[in-house]
Amino acid sequence: MENVANCPGIDGVRIVKKTYNVCHHVPLQQPGIYYIVSSMVALALEREDLLIPDTVRNDKGQVVGCTGFCKVV
Repeated sequence: MENVANCPGIDGVRIVKKTYNVCHHVPLQQPGIYYIVSSMVALALEREDLLIPDTVRNDKGQVVGCTGFCKVV
């Protein structure tokens, strides 16, 4: 992370620029094969073979289960 140029922050809260590296070592797409990944990876790669968990949360917002999987579109 690096501080955003010429930005001292907002009301004393620092502002930083965060960058993410390209995803490495991801297997090539194959017919009939799916990979379960984080939503961040699925968004970055934009591939049809990547699935993310369709999570269930409790009243505290904690993940307590998974009902299936989603494709990011």
